[in-house]
Amino acid sequence: SADFYDKDLNTTVKLAYASYGVRQALCVIAQLFSPTQDIILIEEPEASLHPESVAELPLMFLEAIKMGKQIIATTHSTVLPLALNRMIKKAKEEGICEDPNDLIAIYEVEKDAEGTKARRLQLDGRGYIKGYVPSFYKVEKQLFDEWWESLPSEKPTKKV
Repeated sequence: SADFYDKDLNTTVKLAYASYGVRQALCVIAQLFSPTQDIILIEEPEASLHPESVAELPLMFLEAIKMGKQIIATTHSTVLPLALNRMIKKAKEEGICEDPNDLIAIYEVEKDAEGTKARRLQLDGRGYIKGYVPSFYKVEKQLFDEWWESLPSEKPTKKV
């Protein structure tokens, strides 16, 4: 059997009793810090994790990158791209990079009638995606607008 230490609960937990998200995260951690892998492919590392845990992933990725790993990850998370700034801030503090675009390449992949296309998104100097992820923004704005319209009529003036 395998156990792990839960710092929030200050106790050792049997892996068999851990949540699916924790078990999934432990697999990602094992891959990131394995001494034999140079390129790591991770499909949706945020799966079944609480947003607070997802926001910590880029810091863990940075530690693996410092070990010489290359990480290729897919995500549908809105939290993960926003948390990249934490990684960039630490990388800058440690003198690893000056330009975030030298450390991270982000591609938005979209499918239309002409096929699937990947377009690189640029990061600003702090590690935020310039203009955010267009397809994420489109959906989030639509959902926000729908929610806004559902509010009672005595709502405050809408600012966009």
